[in-house]
Amino acid sequence: MTPALRRNILLMYWVMYSANFGEAVKLDPKTTVQAKIVQSIGTKLLMQSQAVMQNQRWVQAMLAICSVSALFSNELWSHEDTACIEKMKAELDKTGTPMPVLRLEAVGKGVDSRNETVLPGKQFQLDITLHRDHALAEDAEIPEPVAPGGIYEAFLLLMESVMDNGKENVLLAAAPAIVKDLTQKTMHFPVPFAAPANPGKYTLRIHLTTTSIVGIYASKDFQFEVVEDDVPSLE
Repeated sequence: MTPALRRNILLMYWVMYSANFGEAVKLDPKTTVQAKIVQSIGTKLLMQSQAVMQNQRWVQAMLAICSVSALFSNELWSHEDTACIEKMKAELDKTGTPMPVLRLEAVGKGVDSRNETVLPGKQFQLDITLHRDHALAEDAEIPEPVAPGGIYEAFLLLMESVMDNGKENVLLAAAPAIVKDLTQKTMHFPVPFAAPANPGKYTLRIHLTTTSIVGIYASKDFQFEVVEDDVPSLE
């Protein structure tokens, strides 16, 4: 590893951990400028990496990049550390928006069967509901959005098929969940897809993540069954 690369990696850690040091550690002016450059470049690389991982359908890599992006953009070091969560809440308080409290719900049925079984190759629809338990009251004073386009919150939903025998899971769908109304209590996402060709029980895993808020992640599993077509052939 070259000295320049080592320096830039250390500065990326500095961006995330500097708030933990307080006044105990300070950078000299030249290094402070370099840290800002590294932060700008790192943010762009993370955004580009997210797009690449989605195109490659690499779910765990996407989740990891989203996790690091949220930490990096907020200059925090952990999604679990109480100090980080409190700092995140304080930043959101400055904008008048509450810390998200989210739940996932999923129900699904075969388009023909109308239940959680489906024939091979037939259409199945999963309906995902995102509950915003922190939604403001209808008569609450609504702050002006900080982000462009009137966006208050931006999340990402990923749905993968959980594979057996050590095979890598497969990304089936990805959808943004954009909040422009802080009083909105639920968001709905229909995900239609063709059932697998082989009969058996299958598991879908839904992930909720974000690149902008620390401490946000949820997941939900949903199982359905592909059954044999017991109607005899007319041939």
